[in-house]
Amino acid sequence: IPVTDESFQTRVPGIFVVGELGGIGLIRNAMLRGLECLATIAAQPQQRGVDYDVIIVGAGPAGLGATLQAAAKKLRYLTLEQEDLGGTVAKYPRRKVVMTAPLHLPGYGKIYFRDVHKEDLLQEWRKIIAHTGVRIQTRMRVEKIVRRDDFIEVLSAGRRYTASHVVLALGRRGTPRKLDVPGETLSKVIYQLDDPREFARRDCLVVGGGDSALECALLLAEAGARVSFSYRQKNISRAKPRNRQLFEAAVRARTIQTFLPSEVQEITATAVRLHGEGVEHVLPNDDVIVMIGGVLPFDFLKELGIEMRTLYGEPLPGKANSARHSKT
Repeated sequence: IPVTDESFQTRVPGIFVVGELGGIGLIRNAMLRGLECLATIAAQPQQRGVDYDVIIVGAGPAGLGATLQAAAKKLRYLTLEQEDLGGTVAKYPRRKVVMTAPLHLPGYGKIYFRDVHKEDLLQEWRKIIAHTGVRIQTRMRVEKIVRRDDFIEVLSAGRRYTASHVVLALGRRGTPRKLDVPGETLSKVIYQLDDPREFARRDCLVVGGGDSALECALLLAEAGARVSFSYRQKNISRAKPRNRQLFEAAVRARTIQTFLPSEVQEITATAVRLHGEGVEHVLPNDDVIVMIGGVLPFDFLKELGIEMRTLYGEPLPGKANSARHSKT
């Protein structure tokens, strides 16, 4: 993750990181980080001679929280989203249940959701935007950010903007991580599940071991697909307890067949070959759904001068550390 201080600022002055990119992917906690980050920025003297006090890159939970706080603090702000409102949440499978918790949002009040379908959450966010009047520019990909002597320059869609601060509220799924095996370029291999109903009565292999992989397998099984599951570890320990319980129940009910541990060796038009603990399995296959995370935009961050580090269970920095202990 990017190295930041207690206020979420990187080693590059004026560049802040919140949300998934900073290691906080859960919805409520990401929104809280966005709110806190902008409160910190608003407390500083604002610079004249620039287009905006702050440019927010990304309109997922963290970006939306930052945008609402920027508007409430009467900052000159610009929010740019390369796709649609919701960021990573908008890419979740159809009718996926997301977990959040009550949260007070500036200019709107309290939202009371707990377990909610992604479509309902996105609709609520649209209501919040309409009620507060905040502005979010979608389909605006940021191509480059440059730190000048006394301001920051952002290039997007052929336009140049200047700001005192930039908040990177980016997701971590922009570029899917690949298996790097023969056959992965076949059109049957995908990295995002949109509508599980399209896979009914098809032989599907899900690859991965996190929450996204488990949820994908469960949704496919519920939709009537014949689901196989491959993960390189013997035990699934990274997922939430609730997802593990549902997954284990589906395995016991034989609606999901697991191959643990195993790794994909080859994908063909009609089959997939797995290898695990000295045993090779060749499974009939129509679709392979790879859910093994994404590759961070390292080149983009490196060019900007942002330092990265790898955590091995250490607490994340930042004022919202208590949020790590939340259930959401």
